[in-house]
Amino acid sequence: MKFLPVVGLGIISVVIIGVILLVEGENSKPRVVTDENGNEFTLGVDSSDDSSYSVNVGDKAPDFTLTTYDGKVVKLSDLYKEKPVIMQFWATWCEICEREFPENNTYAQENKDKFHFLAVNWAESASQVESYISRKNLDPTAITFLMNESSDVVRAYGVRGTPTHTIIDTKGQIFFYNVGYTTVSQFSAAINSL
Repeated sequence: MKFLPVVGLGIISVVIIGVILLVEGENSKPRVVTDENGNEFTLGVDSSDDSSYSVNVGDKAPDFTLTTYDGKVVKLSDLYKEKPVIMQFWATWCEICEREFPENNTYAQENKDKFHFLAVNWAESASQVESYISRKNLDPTAITFLMNESSDVVRAYGVRGTPTHTIIDTKGQIFFYNVGYTTVSQFSAAINSL
C-alpha cells in the first residue's frame, strides 16, 4: 500500500509528458522545398507560432562575434553580407552531429564559393573541439568551428538540442531553422531557393 501513491504519480507523470510531446509535435510546421530533381524536403521548423524559440524564420539573425578554437575572431554580420551562412549548433558528445559532420565537411569543401559554414560549439573548451576536429578528420578551412563557452549565442538562437541548424540569407534574415538531423540535400535545396 505504501507504493500505490508513488505508482499513481508515475502514471500521471507519463501521461503529462505524453501530452506535452503531442502538443509540441502539432505546433511545429515543417518548411518544404523542392530540389532540382523534383524531390520535396522538409527543411526545418517554422517557429513563428512557437514561443519557445528565441528566433523565428524571417527574423533578423542575432549578430555575434565569436572566436574559432584557434583564436581567430569571426563576426556573423561580416559573413552574411558576402554570401549565405549555414550554421550548426553542436557538441562533441552529440551522436547525430558525429553522423552529420563527414557529409557536411565534404559539402562545405565543395561549395565554399556558395556559402559560409559555421559550427558553433555548445559550451566546451577549445582543446576539446580541436581534438574532435583532428580525430574526425574535419577541414577547418571549409567549416569554421566557433567557440561559445558562455552559451549566450546558443540561447539567443533558442537552441534546445543538438544539432540545430539555421541558414541566414545575405540580408541577415533567418531563412531556415531545423532541430535534428539535416542532410546536405536539404541544405542544398534551401541554399538554391534563396
